[in-house]
Amino acid sequence: MGKVIAMTKCPFHGDTDPSLAIYENGYYCFGCHKSGKLEQWMIDLAHQKPVSQSSINTISVAKNVEQYTYIYSQLAIKFFEDRQILTTTAEEFGCKYNDNKLLIETWDMAANLSGRQIRFLNRKPKYRLVPVVRHKTKVYPTYTRCLPEEEIKDYCFIVESVYDAMRMWQGTGFPSVAILGTNIKTSLLMQLSILSKLRNTTFIIYFDPDAKGDLEVKARGTESLMKNEVRSQRLLQLLQISSNPNLAAFVKLPVVLRELAQAMDLDAEKFINDEREAMIQAEIIKASGGGAQQQQQAGPLGAMDPSGGGGGNIGVGTAPQPGEQGFSAAREPAEQPSGDEAQQLAALLRGAQ
Repeated sequence: MGKVIAMTKCPFHGDTDPSLAIYENGYYCFGCHKSGKLEQWMIDLAHQKPVSQSSINTISVAKNVEQYTYIYSQLAIKFFEDRQILTTTAEEFGCKYNDNKLLIETWDMAANLSGRQIRFLNRKPKYRLVPVVRHKTKVYPTYTRCLPEEEIKDYCFIVESVYDAMRMWQGTGFPSVAILGTNIKTSLLMQLSILSKLRNTTFIIYFDPDAKGDLEVKARGTESLMKNEVRSQRLLQLLQISSNPNLAAFVKLPVVLRELAQAMDLDAEKFINDEREAMIQAEIIKASGGGAQQQQQAGPLGAMDPSGGGGGNIGVGTAPQPGEQGFSAAREPAEQPSGDEAQQLAALLRGAQ
């Protein structure tokens, strides 16, 4: 991080000796291992007299938990409005208010209470972590599984703060894991990796554009991100519907495939064949045994083959009757898609636009 500017008491935990190292471009606490980008309040803190014990005593803060309620002040309401967070969403996340402070509980991946986080609305530092005591030792949360009662399935966001998670929940309905900063601990990455393999979960990283931490990511807006996710799901459903013989003729498969690649942020020119390339690929597949396999599935043609397919010699036989193999007269019109099938196709086409 560069040269150390100063050592001071850490405001993130009940520090008795200076353990927060302030560097030229960041900070790191050797006590609670909190780290991140450098802010102006840290520079001011480094040049001030030692922080009083009352301002950093997390135990005294923890004792006042019962004073926090869901009655928000105008300052708290403005805080939510500025971030496009509904107060009902804040209540759903268990976010409580008291004396210009917001309090929210933190949870580990097993849905166990791991501590609390306080967000100051009118002073710096803006955040303070409240530990839990385990084996007579204070343990500070390094992340929180937001809405722990919600099962993590297909998608889950990784965000910086609980308030980012609130916005994601409002816009997508998917849960989040807030890392309470910009650095992801190795232990959490291992848990997410295991969860991804067990449940086939896709984790989507959403950091602020100016975030600096262990992961260099490009932030993407919620609206455009989820628009692509929903669009790709609808296009996949459209492909499944096209497997119905009654509907296959209505679907432009090359267009659907290109749109699907675009929704998945893939280069369509690289992964999708055009019509000419598709014909060449079909010939290659046929030459490699695909055609022989189809003929085998159709069954051998004997000497008395009445179909005229070229599978046998000319011989004496009877003319095929209507409904029999080889009958070449006009058949009954193909079955048209039912009303339900047509409506389902039309709804998907409208959604994919």
